Amino acid sequence: MTVQMPPLALPLDAQATETLAEPGGSQIIQTRLIKAPRERVWDAWTDSGQLGQWWGPKGFSVTTALFEFRVNGHWVFTMHGPDPHPQSKNPGGPRDFPNHIVWTRIARGSDTEPWHLEYHHVQADNIDSTLFSSAVKFEDQNGHTLLTWQAEFGSNALRDQLIRDYGAAQGGRETTARLAHYTEGSGYVQTNEAQGYRLVLSRVLPVKRDLVWRAWTEPELLKQWFCPAPYAVDRCVLDLCAGGRFYTHMVGPNHWEADNEGSYLEVMPEERLTFTDLLHADWVPAPTPGLGFTATILFEDAGEGQTRYTAIARHGTAQGREQHMKMGFHEGWGTATDQLVKLFGSLP
Repeated sequence: MTVQMPPLALPLDAQATETLAEPGGSQIIQTRLIKAPRERVWDAWTDSGQLGQWWGPKGFSVTTALFEFRVNGHWVFTMHGPDPHPQSKNPGGPRDFPNHIVWTRIARGSDTEPWHLEYHHVQADNIDSTLFSSAVKFEDQNGHTLLTWQAEFGSNALRDQLIRDYGAAQGGRETTARLAHYTEGSGYVQTNEAQGYRLVLSRVLPVKRDLVWRAWTEPELLKQWFCPAPYAVDRCVLDLCAGGRFYTHMVGPNHWEADNEGSYLEVMPEERLTFTDLLHADWVPAPTPGLGFTATILFEDAGEGQTRYTAIARHGTAQGREQHMKMGFHEGWGTATDQLVKLFGSLP
């Protein structure tokens, strides 16, 4: 027998989430038809800026410390909201909830196949210990998205405890409702237009901030890590001032090569670097821009010789962001960042 949870009590116009739990089972399964294109719902799940717009039950907000969207990448974040545990010292009072997710599957298939995300929710102080696992399926339904979100808790006892003490079922339903409200409404369009259609890579690197800055601003260092192997930069020009030239010549297998012309917009030593391929040096518009994006690199001291490193690529349209993502933004920039870290591990 299947148990269906009571109707969702949120003032939303969208179809309510259906939440199912098998008696004696160890799962919570939610399905919801979201009246938004599948690409939009996928983007809301895979961009850290958008996740902050909807993740968590009603009344919760999110602060992200690390976001690596790749298989075995980490999302480290804190949820801020009312304490749902009835036996806590301050039921309903404000509380912070540390969270840590490790992505285990990212499968964006063809237009006719379901797309999949899977992740482990691990202990904040022991990432080898999985608390529960989740699988999310995105299916196209005539231009809308059928979302199936399945959480596996490993035992009926743990599932029921989380439902009873922490409102896991209701919280999941409210989270899915917020996702629907965000992607179906004007909030999605306004957020993306205001921020530029973004792709984000955010990591804490075990490298001092001044060294990460040098890797971006010294030609001989940049050439050693900037392209994922077996591709490489064999020459570059880094004119570090607003309006200065940012040029790289890339080479690869089978005699492949590419010239990349751009211009710096902002240079703040060891803090911020912004460049674009929409302009050439001295503010000359690019006659044929490459991907047509503007990138900002943030360098923040994370303490203990580490750097919080954030790369944000902004695009003028959703189509531009989609093209950049399909070309492998997360994989390529992630691999290059790994090479940056290894570079300083190998230097005397």
